Amino acid sequence: MRTLYICLASLSILGLLSCGGQNKNSNQQGEESHSPDLSSFFLQGAVKSVDCGTKISFDVNGRVIEAETGYRNPDVLKIIYDKMPGGVVVNGSIVKRDEEGRILWLGVADNGCSGETGYHFEYGEKGVRKYWYDNGDCSGIVFYEVTKLNENGSPVQEIRKREDEEMSLEETIDYEYVEIDNHGNWTKRNLKILAKTTTWTFDESGEDKVSTEVLDKVEKRNITYYE
Repeated sequence: MRTLYICLASLSILGLLSCGGQNKNSNQQGEESHSPDLSSFFLQGAVKSVDCGTKISFDVNGRVIEAETGYRNPDVLKIIYDKMPGGVVVNGSIVKRDEEGRILWLGVADNGCSGETGYHFEYGEKGVRKYWYDNGDCSGIVFYEVTKLNENGSPVQEIRKREDEEMSLEETIDYEYVEIDNHGNWTKRNLKILAKTTTWTFDESGEDKVSTEVLDKVEKRNITYYE
C-alpha cells in the first residue's frame, strides 16, 4: 500500500473535476447560495475561484467565466454572457446547457478525435452523475461516475474508468473529507483507491493480464471567495 499526496487525479485528465464533492452542504451561519455552474463543479457559496492544479473562476452570480483546460490551445476558456444568458466562449468555442441551465459541455469544437474537447457532464436526480474531460488526442477518456453520496450530497465513492487499445483501468475511489471551510466546501480529503488494470494480450494464450493495487492519496484545493 502506498500513500501519495496529490491534487490532480491519476493520469491528470480531469484536472479540477477530479477534486469534486461537498456541493449540497450548508455553513455554520446558514444555507449557502447555489448556482448551476457551482453545483456542476461541486461548490457552493460566493466562490470566486477554485484551484486544484487546474483553476476555474466564477462571476458574482456563480457562473463560470474562465476555465483552464491545461492541454491544448486555447489553454484557457473565457466565457462571456453579454446578450447571451447561457454564455459563449471567446473565439467561438462551445458552451452547451440543458433546460435547467446546467453545463453539458464546456470546451472547444475542433478536429480532434471526438471533436468535443473540453469538460462534459451528465446529471441524475441528485446532481452530477457522470463527468469527464476530453483532451481530443484519441488516447482514451477517463470517465468518473458518482456511485455513493453522504447525507450532505457529497460523493463518498466514485468509479473511474479508462480504456484504450492496450489496456483498461477501473478504479473504485472512496473519499473521506477531513478539512471543510466555513462555506461547506472541502479543502482536503483522503482517497482510498482500489485499482484494477487489465492489459490486452494478443498472443496465442488469449489470456489478458489482470492486476490490482490499493493506493492511499490526499487531495487539496484552494478556494477564494467574493467578499
